[in-house]
Amino acid sequence: MKNKILFFENNLVKLKNKQKLREWVNNCVTDHKYVIICLNFIFCTKKEIKDLNKKYLKKDTLTDVIAFNYENKKNIFADIYMCYDVIKENSGTYSVKTTEEVRRVMIHGILHLCGLKDQKIKEKNNMTKLENFYLQKLKT
Repeated sequence: MKNKILFFENNLVKLKNKQKLREWVNNCVTDHKYVIICLNFIFCTKKEIKDLNKKYLKKDTLTDVIAFNYENKKNIFADIYMCYDVIKENSGTYSVKTTEEVRRVMIHGILHLCGLKDQKIKEKNNMTKLENFYLQKLKT
């Protein structure tokens, strides 16, 4: 079965080069020995992502990304919710272009779906290292 990667944008976000992004995401997933069945990138508002965070993760805070995998094992049938407003704020904080921060958040969500965690310092450092690796791959 061919994998399906969809992008649900809002009035603030219009992604370019979607086919290249699909290939990039698929390469990351394949590197980690996972298979995409269906993957949705959904841009949402601050209220929507905060409500999701509170309802499903029991955290009453804003975040830039939340990933839900509805499959198990090595299959990805998932939604990745991304808050453009938070991403844009973070891009200013980190002095990077918003498009680069969107891509970082995309790959961050993918890495979570591939089983990586970022709660401990060592995990977070590994996650950042992999994000940087995949962002560099996208540029080449």
